[in-house]
Amino acid sequence: MAELCDSCWYNVYDEEDDTNYCDLQLDQDEYGKFLEDSKNGKPCKYYRRDIGEYGIVRKQN
Repeated sequence: MAELCDSCWYNVYDEEDDTNYCDLQLDQDEYGKFLEDSKNGKPCKYYRRDIGEYGIVRKQN
């Protein structure tokens, strides 16, 4: 799953901690299900491919 996280839209780098984390906003139930699925080896259903800094602009043109 770490490979998916590296290219995910929600993957954020924290310079202060020098770590990456998931910035997806989930409520408590969704987060519990997310952790259970990841522990069982299921792929992340919230994965969204990062289209890059200029990806949105390319879609507008």
